[in-house]
Amino acid sequence: MMVGRCKLVIGLTAAFLFAATAIEALDIHTYFRMAGKDQDRYVGEMVVAAENSLQLIGRFDLSQQVSHAFNTDAPDLEITVGMLALVRYLDARDPRMNIQTAEESMVLAMKSLGITLSAEFMNTAPEFHREFPLKDKEDEPVDFNALLAAYRQDAADRKKAVPARPPVSLAIPEGRRPPTPPPAPPPKPAETKKSDPVPDDDPIGAGGFILPPPGQ
Repeated sequence: MMVGRCKLVIGLTAAFLFAATAIEALDIHTYFRMAGKDQDRYVGEMVVAAENSLQLIGRFDLSQQVSHAFNTDAPDLEITVGMLALVRYLDARDPRMNIQTAEESMVLAMKSLGITLSAEFMNTAPEFHREFPLKDKEDEPVDFNALLAAYRQDAADRKKAVPARPPVSLAIPEGRRPPTPPPAPPPKPAETKKSDPVPDDDPIGAGGFILPPPGQ
């Protein structure tokens, strides 16, 4: 029963946020009749609208979290954290959630990441123009677990496809080596300094004796 209550609370939260503007939100069935490229563009518009609506109420921190979620890959998966959360509520289309619009999926996806979008969350349906005609039939709901496994396999394949970086060689190729410098000349022998001669008037001779004055 606790799980049922949690789902009821989430559903009421989404209903409250979109009660005033639900008529402008994009119907979920229309979204899944759009071409794939138009769906991708609409998701991008919702991301921008979510960031802008949070900035309008001064929650720049939450706006940055939205941007970070859609620009950061989930661990070991070939999909961003934000898109993974959105796929769970949008593409999987759990009938127990009773999601009526694409915007409701965005609100629930961001709430699962700890980001509460404000009531000023601007719907993109009035400003969005499709580039391709609607399909006759809706896309089938995806199996979230199977999709998760596919994203995990894509990430593993990408890691294998990246070639290993070759080891860096510090050796200089033979043709690019600088010429060997000539050997240094041998050092010159040190010059011996001659001692100055002893002056003749030195009263002490070479033997260390005092000599008598000349003429004595």
